[in-house]
Amino acid sequence: MMVPQQSVGGLPPVILTPEELNGVTVRLRVGEMLVVPTDLTLAAQTDPLGIVVFEPGRSHGSYTTNPGFIAVGLGTTAVRLSGSGGESVVRFSVIVRRDDPDDQPAGAPVVGTSPPAPKPGHGDSTSGSGDSQ
Repeated sequence: MMVPQQSVGGLPPVILTPEELNGVTVRLRVGEMLVVPTDLTLAAQTDPLGIVVFEPGRSHGSYTTNPGFIAVGLGTTAVRLSGSGGESVVRFSVIVRRDDPDDQPAGAPVVGTSPPAPKPGHGDSTSGSGDSQ
């Protein structure tokens, strides 16, 4: 896998297990890597393409690398990791930004976020729920 120039000597990888990833949203910066430590052989599907690139883990003789992702474009992508037999392992989302406007550490899972409260006189506080980005 080619590592973008901006990540060389830069940010350490974010390391989250499949159990930690399941159902969450992970924030990354362009050039940052998400490593998924597991003994399973994984495949990944992302939608849309072009936000993260998946690199499957593999044996290199005397050592084995874990599967992972590198953030290559800005945006949000849905990820489905599956085992070599096609069984679904985990589903999660990745948000890639230049900087994290919420001042949360990159890689910090965002669980159950809700939209910001409307300003007085600007909207209905009882309408819908969803993720703010």
